[in-house]
Amino acid sequence: MDQLIATFVAGQPVSIGYLKFTNALLRGDYALFRQSDQHEIFPIFQIDKNYQESPLLAIRILYFLEAVALTERNIEDKHVSVQSIIDYFDVLGCSEAACLSVLNRLFVARLMEPYDVSVPNVAAGQKLAITFAGKAHVQLATTNRAFFSQMALTTSIADESKADEIGQAYLSKNSPRDRHDTIRKVFADYLLIEDAQHLQHATSSPAYQGQSELIGLIRRLGTADSKSQASAGDTISISKRNVVGVVDWFDSRKGFGFVEIGGVSGGVFVHMETVKSSGLDGLNDGDDIVCDVGSSSKGLSVQKIHSIKNDPTEIEVVKCQVIRVFHDRGYGFVQLDDSERTAFFHFSVLSTSDLEAMAVGLKIKVELKTDKGGTATQVRRILKVYDPTG
Repeated sequence: MDQLIATFVAGQPVSIGYLKFTNALLRGDYALFRQSDQHEIFPIFQIDKNYQESPLLAIRILYFLEAVALTERNIEDKHVSVQSIIDYFDVLGCSEAACLSVLNRLFVARLMEPYDVSVPNVAAGQKLAITFAGKAHVQLATTNRAFFSQMALTTSIADESKADEIGQAYLSKNSPRDRHDTIRKVFADYLLIEDAQHLQHATSSPAYQGQSELIGLIRRLGTADSKSQASAGDTISISKRNVVGVVDWFDSRKGFGFVEIGGVSGGVFVHMETVKSSGLDGLNDGDDIVCDVGSSSKGLSVQKIHSIKNDPTEIEVVKCQVIRVFHDRGYGFVQLDDSERTAFFHFSVLSTSDLEAMAVGLKIKVELKTDKGGTATQVRRILKVYDPTG
């Protein structure tokens, strides 16, 4: 701030104190880079020294919530009670105090959202679900080597010897690639050793298979960044062809969306350019598609869409009424006329005018995607908005 004021007064270009900035990253000079600041990127591996906790506990919790969100279609079932989360990690040896501490930090950072918005905290009766920001952090923390390197440089590390190793690697005269390979290896070793001291790495229950997979992803991030090692046994870096996915949401105004694909943790990004190059005008929420998926340093993305395979028996046109709208979250619910059935909709299905008119009580006609059991699940698109004055 002092530099900015001096620059403004003097009318000279900004001169960044690179050495000071490096010290802030490596040595924890928090007068320049404070951990208490709000950041777009959450320090996912940072621990609270007031508790005995694993540096992987935050990503473990998000990974668990993401797995729940992928397997459940009902919005309520995507939310897990605070007590259930505590009980789940209690089996791994995590204390309730440590679990609640991390839950609160994730909640404040908006990597989780509450089911009951009237309870604005992590209360005993609250139910939580992972947000899109939470999913993005899972993908970055488990697949992105550049992100992992930066977390190694900015995370306060309890083990001084490991911190010194990272600092020495960063300041060495080796090539940038070799330096960051070393940094990632040391950081991954630190995370896994610390995690093993606080939590179990394995359990016989199938419910914890995802946690074992997460440990494997962290371990692979510590390997050298070479094409041969990245592809050997690393399913994330292998392209998947002709896989079936379900469009979670696609916003034609923004030009992108996400697709849910079985066996893949986290939503798979799809861009409008890919849609158009595949000969399609757009996608609707809930569409079943056959596509090719590839990976890059930015994560997984749909590379080509071969076809849309919607079952006509799962699509119906119905009149309904809006019963809940969450403008801050970007979604809502409708109730079908003359029925107790409800359906979920993303704001991605709304035009600009529809978005402005969206309110509880509004009558609309929609195209609805239902599952094979006939239960309403998701609005594909809005066909008509009835005049509320008429």
